[in-house]
Amino acid sequence: MSDLLLPSTFGSVVLNRTERGNPAEGIEYKSDNSLDYKSLLPAQCVVKLAYAPINPSDINVLEGTYIRRPPALPATAGMEGSGVIAF
Repeated sequence: MSDLLLPSTFGSVVLNRTERGNPAEGIEYKSDNSLDYKSLLPAQCVVKLAYAPINPSDINVLEGTYIRRPPALPATAGMEGSGVIAF
């Protein structure tokens, strides 16, 4: 276990792409701050995200112009991040 101070619950934020085209449109924001550690499955962990860049390829995916398109919509935006495994 890390030396991080962990709250009793944790949350998640997800940006889903609901339509192809203009990256400023068709984005669905979901937030859930009611998750607890008991809800984790054996192969899951909580990551305290430190950085999550927006790369040109992320914008291309949102536009639908990236070489590899998500197989179906909605699709989660973002491909990378850096953080610490907290639990």
